[in-house]
Amino acid sequence: QFELGQMFLTGDGGDTDVKQAFNLFRLSSEKGHAGALAMFGDLLFQNGKTVRGLASLTAALQRSAPQDRNWIASMQEQAFALAGEADRRTAMALADEMAKGGQ
Repeated sequence: QFELGQMFLTGDGGDTDVKQAFNLFRLSSEKGHAGALAMFGDLLFQNGKTVRGLASLTAALQRSAPQDRNWIASMQEQAFALAGEADRRTAMALADEMAKGGQ
C-alpha cells in the first residue's frame, strides 16, 4: 500500500492521484508503516490540517526504522519550521497520545 501510494503521488506509471495516495498512506499507516504515516502526515499538513499533520510526522519519526529516520526527520523539521508555536505544542501532545494509543 505504501509503495502504491507513492506511485499515485508521483504519477509513476500513469496520472497522479493525490486523493488515492492519501487513502493508501492512511491504510498503510494504520497497519504500522512509519513511512506511510510520515507521508500521510505531510499530506495532512500540506492541506491545512497543521496539528494532525505535525503529530503524524512526529509519531512516524518516533516509530521509524534507522534507515528511514533521515528523510522522515527532514520532512518533520520542515513542517515544524512553518508551524506556529501553539500548533507545535498541540501536535507534540497529540503525538504522545498517538504513541500511547498505538495509532
